[in-house]
Amino acid sequence: MLASQQSDIDGVDGRKEIDRLFDLEYGRPLDTALRIGVILCVGVLLYFYLGTTMPLWWIAAQLIGHGAHFLFLRSRGETCSRGEVLIAGGLFWYLVAAFIWLPAEMITAPDPALRIGGAAGIGAMLVFLIYRSDRVLTIMLGEIAVIGAAIAWVIFRTIQQIDHPGAILGTALAAVGLHVYFSLTLLAHRRMRIEAERAALRSVQAQKMEAIGQLAGGVAHDFNNILTAVIGNLDLYDAMDTEAERLNAVTEAKTAALRAAELVKQLLAYARRTQMRIARRDVGALLEQLQLLTRRLLPSSITQDFEAPPAPLWVALDENQFITALVNLVVNARDAMPGGGTLTVSARPVHLFTDDVQPDGTV
Repeated sequence: MLASQQSDIDGVDGRKEIDRLFDLEYGRPLDTALRIGVILCVGVLLYFYLGTTMPLWWIAAQLIGHGAHFLFLRSRGETCSRGEVLIAGGLFWYLVAAFIWLPAEMITAPDPALRIGGAAGIGAMLVFLIYRSDRVLTIMLGEIAVIGAAIAWVIFRTIQQIDHPGAILGTALAAVGLHVYFSLTLLAHRRMRIEAERAALRSVQAQKMEAIGQLAGGVAHDFNNILTAVIGNLDLYDAMDTEAERLNAVTEAKTAALRAAELVKQLLAYARRTQMRIARRDVGALLEQLQLLTRRLLPSSITQDFEAPPAPLWVALDENQFITALVNLVVNARDAMPGGGTLTVSARPVHLFTDDVQPDGTV
């Protein structure tokens, strides 16, 4: 229980958030290589254009930050505490600061080319932060603070070059307005993401309870058969002559009762919302559980065909969520075959060479 509480930060599972941050930053090798390549190219071009070592220090700060961020995200264990997620956020604050100080310096330069490049760099960072959409409020507030410090530095350097009080006031108000609207957009995006995740969870839970209602009739039938076996063996107990026959009757009754207990356990695990627990499971064994759980969901006009892998197929997954997803697929397949047919459920290893787009736009 303590580990579960520690891994939950602002309603987010710590391990899942660390995985999301890694996928966002380094999950697509081509995108990562492109971003690092742009940093190197821009830094080298500025080095030759300006004739100073400042762009080289900028490159070094970026590479050091990305190296530390990458290693930290990859070295986390199966469960991640609040502190680990916040450390990941702190490393990202460093990356934001290490990136934005050079565009902030450029935007105050008298050279129009440098000002345009600096504005483009700051704009790119603002857009990326909105796209990143951190769920943890503490991390998001830190990002807002870093951007605010960069904007304040730009205003401080700019007003030193302006003599007219009205121009100074207008520049300051424009910068404050930019920061305020950026902050509101970031917070609004976070709120929409939280609401979307909650709506998705409610939808999944509603589907599960609908399936539970449909399973109720089948479960009642199964329980009736199990209770018949239990009661029948116990009734025969007194009528049997030998101790071996009596022991066999008790064993049969106990086996039937254990089968009932397992059925209840599966049903409760499917119905309630539980903490995700990733573990190695054999998909073939899970398909056997699914067949037991869903056989009462299908009418006689639909034939079940469960094809387990010929060899054990080990996959790291959460058993309850896996069974839930498959039950929902079985229900959808049944509804798509009102005239009957054959429902085939099979599993085999497949190697994917393309990124899968997730509902929130990440891959």
